[in-house]
Amino acid sequence: ATITGFIICIVMYTLVGMLSLGVYSYGQLAHLTSPSTAYILTDLWHSTIGRDVITVALLFAVFSSWISWIQMLAELPQHAASEDGAFPRAFAHVSKRNVPDFSVIMATLVIQVIIIIAHFDLNAYQMLLTVVGTMTVPPFLISEMYLIKISRKDGEFAKGAKHSPRKAMIIAVLALAYTLIMGVSAGIKYTAIAFIAYAIGIPFYIWARKQYNKPMFTKGEAVFAIIIVAVAVYGIYALMA
Repeated sequence: ATITGFIICIVMYTLVGMLSLGVYSYGQLAHLTSPSTAYILTDLWHSTIGRDVITVALLFAVFSSWISWIQMLAELPQHAASEDGAFPRAFAHVSKRNVPDFSVIMATLVIQVIIIIAHFDLNAYQMLLTVVGTMTVPPFLISEMYLIKISRKDGEFAKGAKHSPRKAMIIAVLALAYTLIMGVSAGIKYTAIAFIAYAIGIPFYIWARKQYNKPMFTKGEAVFAIIIVAVAVYGIYALMA
């Protein structure tokens, strides 16, 4: 399904691009406001029907995307709470219609907070797009550093693994360098803003640990929590500046 969907999207993007370049030049397309396809269809059909079709299609696309993302954001914490205990038990609660109601409410609130934060940026869409990209930097860095750690010590690397420890070390170092370049290229400001979302999750992490009678933080976790909060504070300052 993933491969099929990817191929369909590539074909659709290619067709839309070819349609656009058949009507306007690169320079003209760059000066069109979104949705630019509405202007193209208006010129092709010599009517405002093209603009109306794109507007209605855009509304359906945004609405369906919003529903699917809300559903995914709600079901992931619900599964983590019921199966792994990684979230507080409240997230595992489901309604009579088998909907994770508490998780849906919390996901919606977080989305609203992000939208409000984006309001303070003059280029909100580009800012959110960049922040979403940079949010992958911290978990990638941690995963790559962990792979470097287990590749260096005998006995920690999985026996019978597809790659040898030496090859895994090379892959991890290259991936680490690429991730650092990606974070710096996106901009320190946007990378710091991404940490705000991670800081919001710390209270829920503490809540879950208390429910399962576990220590609030280990020493390593406490260090990470302090770093996350410090970077998030800088991110808020950078956002408001």
